[in-house]
Amino acid sequence: MMKKVLSLLALTTFALAHQAIAQESTPATIKIETGTQAGKVLTEKGRVFVNQSGTVVHGFFKAGDKMKRHNHDGYELFFTVLKGKANIVLDDKENHPINAGEILYFNGKHFINADFPEETEVLISLIKE
Repeated sequence: MMKKVLSLLALTTFALAHQAIAQESTPATIKIETGTQAGKVLTEKGRVFVNQSGTVVHGFFKAGDKMKRHNHDGYELFFTVLKGKANIVLDDKENHPINAGEILYFNGKHFINADFPEETEVLISLIKE
């Protein structure tokens, strides 16, 4: 399992918001063909990577934005704040203030909701269990 996590994280460096998934870009499966470059720079917003192992979402939030309560059963999540701050609440009771450079890991069976007190950029990696 850790090998899958490391593989997916090595291929990407971007993140989620359930709202951003619906609003931003269309999911794409990234494939590197033989004879081409080994890497690809991903600059899109929203879902930037999807394959059979998981999804990576690159999310942007304005100050005052909120993420509605939801979950991602069947996934493990790495919620990384790249810039700004996020106040994350798991299961309506567990508070996690996350600052730039910090990562919150949790199982997707838990419900998440969040608010963003300032402009915030996140990378959310959802890895299938």
